[in-house]
Amino acid sequence: MLSHDSRPDLLHSLVHDRVRALYESAAFRYASTGCISNSIAYGLFCGGVYAGFGSKFMASVVFVLVMSVGFAINRKWSFRSTGAQSREFTKYMVAYSLAYLGNIGLLSLLCDKFEMTPYLAQLVCIFVVAVFLFLCLRIWVFKSSIVTRQAFASPIDSTTNGSK
Repeated sequence: MLSHDSRPDLLHSLVHDRVRALYESAAFRYASTGCISNSIAYGLFCGGVYAGFGSKFMASVVFVLVMSVGFAINRKWSFRSTGAQSREFTKYMVAYSLAYLGNIGLLSLLCDKFEMTPYLAQLVCIFVVAVFLFLCLRIWVFKSSIVTRQAFASPIDSTTNGSK
């Protein structure tokens, strides 16, 4: 039975473990960097459209900016990759090229066919493209880092409770 004094420690330990697991999650790291970079990018997009630039032009400019900064951040922090940088960069460029085409296509569809404002349409595009890119980056671009971590992870032997 737990003593009254050990309950806060147990709760603290559980919360700490959950927060640490969340922080260790590539999805969390990708989402947190994505929120920051996409907020800035969306602000630039809206400012450019408001200033009179076309929505597709601004989406293109912003996409290139985010893509340029994103490789280093996603490789080092979001996915903690240790794979061959040149191979990953090539795959990254392919993934982002497909995402760019999808973004422009969806933006055109939402603005031209459904007469959605470019502000709302690009907001929709950001979320659709973010999910697509996360899956591409996790499964294909930075795949080697996942395999490497799994190969070197050693499960704790439950019969010894981690002691030897």
